[in-house]
Order: sequence, then C-alpha cells, then structure tokens
Amino acid sequence: RNDCQPNEARASAGLAKSLLLLLVLIAAYMLIKSHFFVVGTVIVEGNHYLSQEDVYQTAGVPEKINIFRLSTSEIKARMLKDLRIEQADVSRRFPATIVINITERHPLAYVASAYGFAQLDRQGVVLAAMKNIKQMGIPIITGIGLGNVYIGEKADAPGLQNALVYMAALDDATLGQLSEINIKPSGELTAYTLHAITI
Repeated sequence: RNDCQPNEARASAGLAKSLLLLLVLIAAYMLIKSHFFVVGTVIVEGNHYLSQEDVYQTAGVPEKINIFRLSTSEIKARMLKDLRIEQADVSRRFPATIVINITERHPLAYVASAYGFAQLDRQGVVLAAMKNIKQMGIPIITGIGLGNVYIGEKADAPGLQNALVYMAALDDATLGQLSEINIKPSGELTAYTLHAITI
C-alpha cells in the first residue's frame, strides 16, 4: 500500500499541473480576446494632403484595437488600395503604438485628354479628370494628348515620362514658377514660367 502512495502523489501533481496549464491557457486566450491589450497611440507619418482622420478611415483602424489581433499586412493592403497613397508601411511599436507611414501621390501636371484635362502625379497616374481647369496651381504639359484615360490609370504618351521626370526633380518653389512644359515632336522639352520666360 505504501508503494501506491508515491504513484497517487505523482498522479495528483500531474493533474494539478495540467489544470494549472489549462487555466493559464484560458487566461491567455481571454486576454487576447479582451480589450486589455489595445493600441494607445496611432502615429501617422508622411501625410501632407490627407488628414489623420482620412488615414484612420482608409486603414480601417478603430480607436481601440487588440495588438495581438492586428494584421499590419492587411492594413497596408487597405492603404495601398487608396489612389491617393503611393506607398505605405505599417509597423508596431510595443507596447501600445501603431505607426502608419505613407507616401502620398500629389498632382504634378495637367495634360489634355479626350474628356478635357487629366491631372497626373510624378509616375503618370491619373489622379483626377476635369472638363476645365479652374485653378492651375501646377504646370500644364502641352504638345501631347492622352486620349481616353481614366482615374487610376497610368497615362502614356511620347515624351511624357521625360517631362514628368524633369518636373519631379524640381523643388516646389521652382515648380511653382512654371506654367507650361512643352514637348516638341523631337522630344525636346521647353519650359515656360508664369512670366512667359522661356527656359
């Protein structure tokens, strides 16, 4: 009978350990599912045209989110579906911070199209289309036409990419002084300032 006691003790100890492990797993599961682990701060970096609220809405990040259930890849995918965003990076900084870093697309030039005018970014992506240009703000590229282009498409025309590369290399102050970039049939670029000075 004495020989059975150690076996019974070991069995009881094993059962206790199993129960303790089960309780720990249940507690961990409850914590993961609870709102105890929430993002305390969402930091948005790189936004100039989009407001933080725009970024939050696009990212689909609620005010409180469980960091263990957060998928940064899903948030990034949602961000990149927005035409206004060129690049996005989403990372976690424990214990309670999400960092959303974006590179926005911004209008660089207007080009005539079949509809009227297309507004392009530095990569030639059509950001907007309008019948008339109400306020310039950015130069117009002449000497080419785009035909039928739609928002979200990448425009293509002879000499267009060279013109966009040239304009993208300029700082905002210099670009703001230009009114027109003309693409000649030879591909040569001629720039005109707001004061009709040829460059």
